[in-house]
Amino acid sequence: MITKTNSIVFALVAIVAVGSIGLISSSMSENQTEDIPEVTLDFNQDFLERDGIRSVVTIVHSESVDVTRGNSVITSLTLTHEANDAKAKSVTLEPRGTIGVITPEPYASMYTSEERSQQLRENGEITGSISLSDYVSYSPSQVTIAPGESVVVSMMIDIPDDFDERLMVGKLPFQPNFVKIGDYPEQQIRIDNAIVDVQVTERSQ
Repeated sequence: MITKTNSIVFALVAIVAVGSIGLISSSMSENQTEDIPEVTLDFNQDFLERDGIRSVVTIVHSESVDVTRGNSVITSLTLTHEANDAKAKSVTLEPRGTIGVITPEPYASMYTSEERSQQLRENGEITGSISLSDYVSYSPSQVTIAPGESVVVSMMIDIPDDFDERLMVGKLPFQPNFVKIGDYPEQQIRIDNAIVDVQVTERSQ
């Protein structure tokens, strides 16, 4: 469940590859909640049942994260590789920052989601947007996962003393960005990314 608050408005824009590339936008407003249906498992199963050699790498993170300004926190991501064919190869992935950007107020209410998408297409960035990639690092820096195996990747979230106050109300959606390394000409691979909810607060005096 995603809880929404009017203290700050975020526009989260991410590029997601599921058959085709699209743009996703979300915002927060007072006392509204939105139940997100759990369709991921059904979607993955449908993908694996199609013809051809197919793999799904599912990234799971089970808890929200709290961190204060000027501090770091390490949380764990579990990556599991499922395949529909014994011929499926191991998949090598490299974590690179996060997917999407955050657009805080006042910029979030200046533009519609369509206008933000157009800015991204034409300029490669969104006015007033902030990337969360600058605040994350991973260990190990690359993993290879055989079908049926799981591995754990540590995600460090490092919040500086001058972290933008506009981002400190409500939970921030850090979505790890894992990139395939190498060629898999006979194998279709889907990466099912997790979202790590991070609450940043002021350090106690």
